[in-house]
Formats: sequence, C-alpha cells, structure tokens
Amino acid sequence: MRRLDGIDSVRDDALLVTSELVSSAVLRAGCDPREEIEVVADLLPDGVRIAVAQPRPRPQLGEPFFLAGLGLRLVEALAQAWGVEGHGQPRLWAQLAV
Repeated sequence: MRRLDGIDSVRDDALLVTSELVSSAVLRAGCDPREEIEVVADLLPDGVRIAVAQPRPRPQLGEPFFLAGLGLRLVEALAQAWGVEGHGQPRLWAQLAV
C-alpha cells in the first residue's frame, strides 16, 4: 500500500483495511506462522480494491467471514464497498474511493 501511486488521500485507511482483511482471513483459516497469504491491490479509476485470499480452504458452517469483533466493522465503516467472493477458498475484498 505504501508504494501505490494515486491513493495518498486514503493511504492510511487502505493500510488499516488491508491489515483487518488479512487478520480476518488468517483467523478464519486457522493459519500457522509459516503460511503465506495473498494480498492483491488493484488501482481503479476512482479508487483502490484490496483483496485477500484465505490461505487455505477450511470446512465451516455459514459465511466464511462475518462481522465479529471490531476488525470487519472498521472495514465496513472505511470502505465504499466490501464483500466475499469465491467458494472453497474465499477472498475477502474492500474498495476505497479516492
């Protein structure tokens, strides 16, 4: 996030949102410290889209991500839009407007 051009007005928010998306994905997958996680940031004409893939599929009931605790509530408050996509190995994403 620090190296992306054109997001100066939302850089701090983008860093916080990225941190919260990663935390949610890691907690939901039950990762150990050696596992890697994929974070993708795409510049859009009017913002930035951040996506985090859950490191590995984990059998579970219900939604793979949920508004528990403060993390995703922060994402909901800061992002223009956010959601979950994919099945089996879900991706949590958020879009911020610049």
